[in-house]
Amino acid sequence: MNPRWSLFTLTLIVALAPCYNVSYAQDVDTTTVVVYSYMKSTSPDYVDLEQNVWAPIHREMHKAGELWGWSLTSAPYSLDGSYDYVTVNVFRGWSAFENAYSNIEERFAAAHPGKDWAEASAATDAARKIIRSEVFVLDEWVGTTGDILTYAHMRVPPGGAADYVNLETEVWKPMHEAAIAEGNLNAWGLLRRVLTGGSTSPYGYIALNMYESVEQMMGPGITPEIVAAVHPDTEWSKIGDMTTAARDAVWYETRFRIAQVP
Repeated sequence: MNPRWSLFTLTLIVALAPCYNVSYAQDVDTTTVVVYSYMKSTSPDYVDLEQNVWAPIHREMHKAGELWGWSLTSAPYSLDGSYDYVTVNVFRGWSAFENAYSNIEERFAAAHPGKDWAEASAATDAARKIIRSEVFVLDEWVGTTGDILTYAHMRVPPGGAADYVNLETEVWKPMHEAAIAEGNLNAWGLLRRVLTGGSTSPYGYIALNMYESVEQMMGPGITPEIVAAVHPDTEWSKIGDMTTAARDAVWYETRFRIAQVP
């Protein structure tokens, strides 16, 4: 079993496989599946292992079409201190997600010829503990990328998903597009949490912003001029009221990208 995946995540992959096979036969699946794994480092070697052992493996997976993207981010301001790094695996289509790391030893051999897979696995196990994994679908995306990422974790009231998504796509997305055009932001996305649910779920969506620098992150963002230009007939106070009614922002977090593939 691949040491980078929690038993919880692997169980979900197996359980969901029958749910999506029919759609493959009918359509080309372009769903963007994003897996966040929250890591607690237990060795000063952890970041080095990610950058010099795992990044080359993920690069081989990307070349083989098994993985769309991967990144390592630090989380110095994590919610409860239970983790200090988060890895992000991005797959294009549920099939790629279901078959994640099925050829890991082959990809390891290509990335590290002559090296021992069991030794690398043991070193990884010794360097970090997987706290949990979460699976999201990327529903909306505008912009490019950035090395500073802010996550707003949103809890939506029961039955309110459609209203919340409409608010994000019809009200906030155009303002983020305008902020990107002004250089106040690099990218914005909306992610929907899957494989979990119910009234006790702490959050069901993430609104993600990406910046190229701290200065940009602390800059003007969505300005009054942007609001007036994008929604000339809607007062800012009304947008605020609509937003407050549609979701509860339960948790904000800033992370910093250390490495990525491609």
